[in-house]
Amino acid sequence: MHTIQRDARYFAAPRTFLPERWTHEQPEAVRDKRAFMPFGTGVYNCVGQKLALAELRSVAANLVRLFEVRFADGEDGAEMEERSRDCFTTNVGKLDVRLTPRYNV
Repeated sequence: MHTIQRDARYFAAPRTFLPERWTHEQPEAVRDKRAFMPFGTGVYNCVGQKLALAELRSVAANLVRLFEVRFADGEDGAEMEERSRDCFTTNVGKLDVRLTPRYNV
């Protein structure tokens, strides 16, 4: 996978950090989408894939369960909406939040 994902036959400028390659902004940056397999496939599938995804779900669920999440003082989320893009590798704008422990849990 390491070699394939850095091959110019599949990606334009493959060694450049270019999150835009996964958005509509630069569709020509990906020459063959089949070459992107972050966890691999088949018998060579990443053994930690299911654990990594379960851990992400667990952290997100516990964060929401244990804390009240609100905008920080003076924050309304507008900058995040303005700067964020819907893409595989998200470039998130500034967003300050306040986490308050939920005492009834």
